[in-house]
Amino acid sequence: MTWRLICVISLFAAVGWGSEIRAADLSDTEVESYGGTNVVVNCHMYNTENMYGWEKELMRDCPRSALGILHFNTSAKSSDSEAHFILGLKALHNFWYDMCKIEFESAIEKEPLLGIAYWGRALCEAQLLWNSENVKESSAWLDLARDRDAYPGYMDPREVQYFNSVVTLNTVPSGQTPLDSRPERYQNYLDSLTALAAQYPNDWTAQSFTALMTLAVGSVGECASAFTASCLAQQDAARVAVDAAFRENPFFAGVLHYGMHAHDFPNQTAYDSGLKYAMAYPYLVNSTCHSLHMPSHIYDRTGDFVRGGQSNEESVAGADQFATSGALSMDGGTINMSYGLEFAFNAGNLYHSLEFQQYEYLQQCRMPLARRMLGRMRFASNQAVERLAVANGRPVNSIDPQSTFEENFGSSWYDATTYKQWEYRMFARQVQFSLMLTLMNNTLDAVGQADWHSALMASYPLRLSWAKEETTVYNHGVYSPQSEAGLWNAMALAQLYDYRITSSQIPVNQVPRDFHDRICGSYPATMTTLPSGCIPEGVVAAKERLFEVALSYKNQTLKYEESLTLALLMQVQAMEEFNLGDIERARLLAKTGAELEREASRSILPTSTTLYFIPGDAFYGWILLASATPTETAVNQAAEDAFASCLSPLIRPNNSLCLLGHARASARLGHVEAARIAYTALLSLWKEDSNCGEARTEAQNYVADEF
Repeated sequence: MTWRLICVISLFAAVGWGSEIRAADLSDTEVESYGGTNVVVNCHMYNTENMYGWEKELMRDCPRSALGILHFNTSAKSSDSEAHFILGLKALHNFWYDMCKIEFESAIEKEPLLGIAYWGRALCEAQLLWNSENVKESSAWLDLARDRDAYPGYMDPREVQYFNSVVTLNTVPSGQTPLDSRPERYQNYLDSLTALAAQYPNDWTAQSFTALMTLAVGSVGECASAFTASCLAQQDAARVAVDAAFRENPFFAGVLHYGMHAHDFPNQTAYDSGLKYAMAYPYLVNSTCHSLHMPSHIYDRTGDFVRGGQSNEESVAGADQFATSGALSMDGGTINMSYGLEFAFNAGNLYHSLEFQQYEYLQQCRMPLARRMLGRMRFASNQAVERLAVANGRPVNSIDPQSTFEENFGSSWYDATTYKQWEYRMFARQVQFSLMLTLMNNTLDAVGQADWHSALMASYPLRLSWAKEETTVYNHGVYSPQSEAGLWNAMALAQLYDYRITSSQIPVNQVPRDFHDRICGSYPATMTTLPSGCIPEGVVAAKERLFEVALSYKNQTLKYEESLTLALLMQVQAMEEFNLGDIERARLLAKTGAELEREASRSILPTSTTLYFIPGDAFYGWILLASATPTETAVNQAAEDAFASCLSPLIRPNNSLCLLGHARASARLGHVEAARIAYTALLSLWKEDSNCGEARTEAQNYVADEF
C-alpha cells in the first residue's frame, strides 16, 4: 500500500552528528548529505487520493515533512484506512491529540477490523508527559476492538504486542485510582515497550516510545516531589535512549520530538545538548504548532528569549494557518469542536505557545506585544465560557429566564477551567513584570507601567476547579492552584505598592507596629472594610488563598509547586513588612522565599515558564537594593549575589529583571567587569522598540564609558 520516494534533505552545516547516520528501516535507500554528514533518507508516499486537501498537506513528506517522516507497517487491507492511520500516528508523535483522535477514528470508520487503529485511538487519551490521561475513555476504545467476534482479526503478532501494551498501561490495580496507580502502570507500560523495542530494533515508534516512557516514569511517584539519584538516573537513561535513536534515525518525528523533552531540564549539560534537537525538529517537522514551539523550551533555558520568541511566533502562526486551511467547521470543514467555535481545537498546544510568547516578549520589555497575547487569551477564555450561548445564536442577557441562563452557563465555568488557568498566569506575569520594573527605580515607561495599574481595578480571581483527577485540556489539581496563586500574588503586590505611594490617610510606613498587630493583624477575613493604616482587603484575601494553594500541593505531595507557592506568599508578606518599615523582617522573608524557590528548581521536574512568576532572587535582590545606601557594602554584595543566583544556569539565565539588578548592584560595588557583562547582555534583549528606554540608555552609557 506504500510508495517509496528517495528524497534529498539538507540541513544547515551547524548541525553535525558523526561520520554517518543511517535511517535504514526500509529498503530502497540512498546516501545523501545532511549537515555535512552522510545519511540514508527514506520518504514514504501513501495513497491520499480520498483525503481532504488539508490532510494531503499534512501527509507531505518531501522535501521537508509536514508532520515528520514516518513509516509503520500495519495489517491494513485498505490503502485509505492505512493513510488515515499513518496521519493519526504522525499527530500522536507530535502531541497533536485532537488531530490524533480524528484520524484514528477515520481509519476505524473506513476499516472497522483494523485493530491497531483502536490502539492508536486509545493512546490519544494518554498524554503521559503532561500528567493527563483519561483511562476510562482509552480503555473504552480498546474494549470496542476486543468485543468484536473477529478480534484480534488480522493483526500480526507485533501489532497485538502494541495493543496489549496499552491494555497494560490502562490496567488499574484493584482498590487504587488511576492517579494513585500511575507509577506502577507507567513502569509496566515501559517494560512492555522495552520488550517490543528489543524484538523489533528497526521499529522507530517502539524505540522512541521507550525513550518517552523512560522520561514519563521519571516524573511520577517519588520523582514528582523528590530530587533523588534514581530519578536523575531515569532522566539520564531517557537522554541516552533518545540520543542513540537520533544517531540511527535523525529524521523520525518521535525521536526529534522526545529528544527535545528529554533535554528540557534545569541542567546546563542537558539543555546545551538539546540544541541540536531545537534546530532539527522544527526544520524537519515544519507544520505543527508543537514542533515549531518546542525549541523555545531549550532557547529559554539558555536565556535566548529572542529566538524563543521567534519560535513561538512561528508556532502560533502555524496554528492560525491551519485554522484557515478548510479543515475546521467554521471554515466549511468537517472538524467541529465546541459547537463550531474552533478556539478549542488543539488548545493545549496553541495557548501553551501563546503563554510562552508573552513571557518572551516580557523578557524583551516589549510590553504592548505581550499585552496583545494576553488579550487574545482573554478572548479565547470568554469564548470558552460563552460557547453555548454564542452557538445558540446570541448571548444571554438580563431578560432571559433563569432556565435559559442555566442551560447556557450551567457548567461553562468548569469547562473553561484550563483557559482560565492560562489567562490567570498571563495576567499575573504582565502585572508582575510591569510592577518589578517600576519598583526598580521606574525603569519602565508610562506605557509599560499601565499594566500593573490595571491590577488595581481588576476583579479578584474567581476560584477554579482543583479536582486532582479531573482535566479540561490540562490537569486541574496541578495547574489551577498555581494559576490562582500567581494572580493573587500579582494583585496583592500591586495593591501594596499603590497603598504605599498614594495613601492619603496614615502614611503606611509610619503606622506603629503595635497598632498594626493589634488592629489589623487579627481581623476576620470576612470583614468588608479595614481601619485606616491597615493593608488593603485584597491582600488579606491573597494571603489566605496562597496558603490554601500551598496546603493543597502539600496534600498532593507536590513539593515543587508547594515551595514555589510559599515563595509567592513570602513575597507578599515581605512587601507588607517593607511598607511597615520593618526592613530586616522584609529582607528575611524575601530571602527565605528565594531559597525555597532555588531549592525547588533543583527538583527532578522540568522547570517551566508556566509555573514561574517573579523570580525569588530578583525580588530579594530588589528588597536589598531598595533598602540599602550605596555605601552599605555587605547589603549590596548580598544583592549582587542574589541576582547572580537568579542568572545561574540552573535557575534563569539572562532573565532581564536579574540582569538589570545584577548590573546595578555590581556598579554600586565597583565591580566594573561584572556590571559591563550584565548590561551588555541586557542590551541584547532590550532593543530600541522596548519600553525600557531609560534603562537601555543607562546600559549603553555604562558600556560606552568602560571602553
